[in-house]
Amino acid sequence: LVLEAAPSWRGEPPQSARLTLHAILDDAAALAGLGPGGSLHAALVRVPPAWAALGLQVVSAPTWRLGLMAVRTDRGLTSRKTVRQAVALALNPGRIRPALGQWAVPHAGWLPPGAWAARDAGPLPFDPVRARRLLAQVAPADPTLTLLASDQVSGPEAASIADAVRVSLGAVGFRVRVRLEAPDAAASAARQGTAELT
Repeated sequence: LVLEAAPSWRGEPPQSARLTLHAILDDAAALAGLGPGGSLHAALVRVPPAWAALGLQVVSAPTWRLGLMAVRTDRGLTSRKTVRQAVALALNPGRIRPALGQWAVPHAGWLPPGAWAARDAGPLPFDPVRARRLLAQVAPADPTLTLLASDQVSGPEAASIADAVRVSLGAVGFRVRVRLEAPDAAASAARQGTAELT
């Protein structure tokens, strides 16, 4: 889907009185329309390509796509609410944010920032001192958790995010084993519940 319209900020009159939508199935053709002499003003493409060669840069890429960390609650160490609270409080946004790169931002709400009905959820509830205290209350003999991550071909690098989670949880006393799997294998393993964190 491509949007054709002129910007009207700073009080300047729009270049066009109409908004024209074109369905262009080929991302390359849509990007070509953005180039010099092209007729397009905006393009919504499926996957951001390597745009540096075209002289383009992603400044902002809003999306409805959400990534969540799921915690297994039916058995094992994470079946205890205190442990789940410790995990949530241990996630360090200072480590997670750089691991996401320009693809995403950590957000404590259920909807992406800027989405209709989204509320400002505030910062992530990062409190490593309280997380250590909660983990000490449980005093597990083995504080090892398995983190299952899907190695997607596009989007943030799963290994970097998994490492940021591992280091964050390690700082409060958890030991985290990371299992990086291909998308199909990760989805199958997640359905089978083979890891405490996914």
